[in-house]
Amino acid sequence: MEQKRSHTKSSNKIFILVLCFIIGILAASIYRLKFANKNSEIKKEAKLDLLSENTKVKSGEEMKVTLVLDSGRTEVAAADFFVTYNPEYLKVTSVSTGKFFANYPINITGSDFVKVSGVATFDGKSVVLPKGKETVAEIVFLAQNNKGKTEINFNREKTIVATNGINILDPKRPSRLDINIL
Repeated sequence: MEQKRSHTKSSNKIFILVLCFIIGILAASIYRLKFANKNSEIKKEAKLDLLSENTKVKSGEEMKVTLVLDSGRTEVAAADFFVTYNPEYLKVTSVSTGKFFANYPINITGSDFVKVSGVATFDGKSVVLPKGKETVAEIVFLAQNNKGKTEINFNREKTIVATNGINILDPKRPSRLDINIL
């Protein structure tokens, strides 16, 4: 009788242990599914535009190109904007940051690119995540002496608009501005 009771206690412990293990696996699976669904609910629909009042410029003239981000109702935690151009046709004379972000920790101009990064801010109580439509930067280009057609592009691999670790930039949206230098 004592042996049967001992065997029953042992079987009960194993049953409880297996039950706890199964409950743990189910709970982890449900949590993972819920977390994955939240990330998949975030749509990649942020729009980034290169805008200019004039895409036809004479050699020696300046033109201003505005980068405008529209994230709709989706908040943006951080973003990197990487704009490329052909230095045989264009030269950057200035880059000014816009109003979409309050903080722009990176504003670099290279020989054929401009990189501007923006991040959310902390107001002392909470993190402020911007959203909506606003200017990210304004780049002033000087048309060089070479005449012809050129373009200003977003580097799709390096331009990222991030929310919850997801790039929400619309992958189907055009990413260039055609320029004619007269």
